[in-house]
Amino acid sequence: MALVACPRCSHNASDLAFKCSQCGSRLRKRKHSLGAWLLCGGALLGGLLILGMLGQLLVG
Repeated sequence: MALVACPRCSHNASDLAFKCSQCGSRLRKRKHSLGAWLLCGGALLGGLLILGMLGQLLVG
C-alpha cells in the first residue's frame, strides 16, 4: 500500500482508495462488478430475442 496525493486538495490517501477522505474527490475508477456484466448481457440477449420475434412476425 502506497500513499498518493489527491489531485484536488493534495491530501495523502491510500492508492487503494476510490475517494479522497478529506474532499471526496475521485482518486480512481471502480471496476465493473459481475452483476453489472450479467445485467448488460441479459439486456443484450433480451433485445436480440425481441428482434428475432418481430422478424418472424413480419416474415411469416
